[in-house]
Amino acid sequence: MKIASMRLYADILANAARNGWDYAPDAIASGSKRHFEEMKLELIAAGYEIVPVGARPRRREPISAKYQQPFRTASARCGNAEAIQASERLGNH
Repeated sequence: MKIASMRLYADILANAARNGWDYAPDAIASGSKRHFEEMKLELIAAGYEIVPVGARPRRREPISAKYQQPFRTASARCGNAEAIQASERLGNH
């Protein structure tokens, strides 16, 4: 998200420069921070959840030890029901 914000802000600055506007480096830095915070708030208001880089999704319910390995391999490609079926086909039940 930070990269997307920086790209959008760079476009804003490029358009401003084409129109004759000139900003001091401090103003650009504070504007970049403000743009990022405003973009984050807009996404949250639209229903998105902002998570830190490298954060892992939380599970609401613990997974039984019986199905942990199939979920790690199959759940990325398919839903939980399909992961259980794949586990049963592989004999991991």
